[in-house]
Amino acid sequence: MRYPTPPNPPTDIATALEADHQAIERDLGTLEAGAPAGASERRKAAGDVAADLASDAAVKEAHLYPFMRKFLPDGEEVARRQVAGNGRVERELKELESAEDERFEVVLARLTAQVRARFAEEARILPKLVAATTARQRREHGRRLLTAKRTAPTRAHPDGPDEPPMNRIAHRGLALADRLRDAAEGRRR
Repeated sequence: MRYPTPPNPPTDIATALEADHQAIERDLGTLEAGAPAGASERRKAAGDVAADLASDAAVKEAHLYPFMRKFLPDGEEVARRQVAGNGRVERELKELESAEDERFEVVLARLTAQVRARFAEEARILPKLVAATTARQRREHGRRLLTAKRTAPTRAHPDGPDEPPMNRIAHRGLALADRLRDAAEGRRR
């Protein structure tokens, strides 16, 4: 279910985020529809979506929210709300990771609702960001975002720093630990 970076990825930050949101939404929809069947297969598929969401949160905290702070008139408040929303999603991801079978579907449904609310809010904000920035600025930050995705953490770290520069520093170590754990567990990344 991993959403791979396409061979010619969009470099505009808004377009790249929209593409990521669509891929994650598609995978959440598949899980909602009851596929794949079997508890272990569902848990693995949800783990792949969780890795994508953890990476999504990390790169947004490192690149998108500072971009919003700089260019939107209410950027500080918007970024603060976004970071708080990411925290809620990360707590749900952490709970999903350890949820027993009987709680798994309940936590997955809560996570899905949280993610959809976050994506809807970002969809309202992105046009404002596009209007406030140049195409060159959006491409530059889009390239940074796509580069960061390749080395972002793949697990939720709700207690980790979420503001620059500490988040960028911590994410490097967390990402390494996550990828080692992914390899040990046979999780594809």
